Amino acid sequence: MKNMRCFMATLLSIALLITGGGLAEEADHSAEVVKSYLQMLIDGEYEESEALLDETMLAQLSQGGGTQAFVEVNLYPVIGELMEVASEPMFAGEAQGFQVYQAKILTTLGGHTATMYVDSQNLIAGYQIIQDVEAAIVMPEGFTETEFTVDAGGGYPLDGRIVKPSDPSQLVPCILLIQGSGALDFDEIVGANRIFGKLARGLAQRGFATLRYNKRTNQYPQIMSEKDYSIQTEYMEDVHAAVGMLLEEPGIDPERIFVLGHSEGGMLAPAFMEADPALAGMILLAGTPRNMLDISVDQSNSVMDYYNAAGMADVAAAQQEVIDTIVARKEEVDNYTAEEALEADPIYNFTAYYLYSLNQIDGVKLIQELAKPTLILQGDNDHQVYADKDFMVYQNALSDADFVQMKVYAGLSHLFLPSQATNMVDAMNEYYASAEIPAEVFDDIAAWIHSAQE
Repeated sequence: MKNMRCFMATLLSIALLITGGGLAEEADHSAEVVKSYLQMLIDGEYEESEALLDETMLAQLSQGGGTQAFVEVNLYPVIGELMEVASEPMFAGEAQGFQVYQAKILTTLGGHTATMYVDSQNLIAGYQIIQDVEAAIVMPEGFTETEFTVDAGGGYPLDGRIVKPSDPSQLVPCILLIQGSGALDFDEIVGANRIFGKLARGLAQRGFATLRYNKRTNQYPQIMSEKDYSIQTEYMEDVHAAVGMLLEEPGIDPERIFVLGHSEGGMLAPAFMEADPALAGMILLAGTPRNMLDISVDQSNSVMDYYNAAGMADVAAAQQEVIDTIVARKEEVDNYTAEEALEADPIYNFTAYYLYSLNQIDGVKLIQELAKPTLILQGDNDHQVYADKDFMVYQNALSDADFVQMKVYAGLSHLFLPSQATNMVDAMNEYYASAEIPAEVFDDIAAWIHSAQE
């Protein structure tokens, strides 16, 4: 996710924004700083831990109520309570001017890896805590997965994977997979699950090629600190480059290239279609036509209700502060010009310009104007994008469009995995168990692609 924001499935990758700083000449003390910081979080020494943060990170945490609010409201519901630093922090290299350390940590929900970024002053400039995940997905017989680099030409080449038939003489449809919000890798790892790895395998079993690649924010997280950071730099430029490369890729039918967006990727799928007329159609998995901040408020209210019901009034109050901040600034954010957005302060760790760029997209209007084959799928037990709110907007606006198909699946989560959760916190906890996307979802996508070709 982008920093502390509660939006869509990528809450399962808790990552604070990496900003500023330089490379330390000596790393002797950095491992101890990392270990001390993690131990302070475990011990609940939140104020003391803030002395180990750089100024930018400290300011960002302060916007959300401080370290305690972040840990108790956003971190613990997702990864479980921190219990132990299970390994000594080890130097893992240098990235974007920082020393990178990794340590194994144990939480009440299992083993995790903490990746910590340390600046030249031996201060923590950012970190990411991700659960250890299931093994890499193996593609079915007759299909081969190979490395693939997506390069938009701006100095940000992205690692990816393309899956195609082993027989090079075959010409097959290809689905371009685009992740939801956050600094996600090409497998869209959420909790213990490789969601895009599962999608690539299931689609290959039905005869389709796929391309998936790291988001730019995953491979180059420093771009999130730039004032003009937007959906253009996070999504649009790389999607456009990927489509152009697929048009020239051997074995891919250039007339049958589709884009599949999950979560925020689904939200933006109509914009991808508008930018690339060569695309044959779009698939929206748990997408939304609603405003990002409206969804953030809904999600934050859900979390607050959970903590109130659990008798955790202090934690619920911290969540209420987040909601109040969003509501107080939403109207001004929605009315920014581009110039005003570039100069405005962030809101809930979104840059104002990022929100401005999102607000320029009217997904429903684009779907109507493009009139291209469109498939909209939603789980009815999604506690992050809602069947009775987000999907209903699509349904009410597009039910008469003969080029649109829509379906809601009973008992599926935001990740299209089986779910019995009754609230957002429990839903996220479910992601820590590996599960499978039902065959029905893949069968419906396959049938829709075949019908779109007729």
